[in-house]
Amino acid sequence: MKILIIKKMKTFKRIVIVFLIPISLLLNSCSSFQETESLERMSIGLLLANTDGVRWGREEGYFMAKADEFGVKVLTRVAGGDQEEQNRQARELIGEGVGVLVVLPVGPESAGPIVELAHESNIPV
Repeated sequence: MKILIIKKMKTFKRIVIVFLIPISLLLNSCSSFQETESLERMSIGLLLANTDGVRWGREEGYFMAKADEFGVKVLTRVAGGDQEEQNRQARELIGEGVGVLVVLPVGPESAGPIVELAHESNIPV
């Protein structure tokens, strides 16, 4: 029982750390912009491969709660396991001017084109 609790705590810490990094990058990058620009870019694009199972719903909830603490808007898109759809959603969010893009890719090698596209627009991933 004690080992199970420790494992759950470690998993929770990892999740929080994974979601805090993009938020802190966004907040740090916005400090160098003028106030009006930083307010426009104060959003995070969250691309999920799917929301099947308990894990993804929980992680999205943690992410949204932490972003809300910082007053950051999160634009979430779910690809339903379709790589082409996730690529389209990435283009959409980049076009909307998100400040940071968080990608939980459909496949292990499918994030590459999304990362390249975001970097071309000077958006951290």
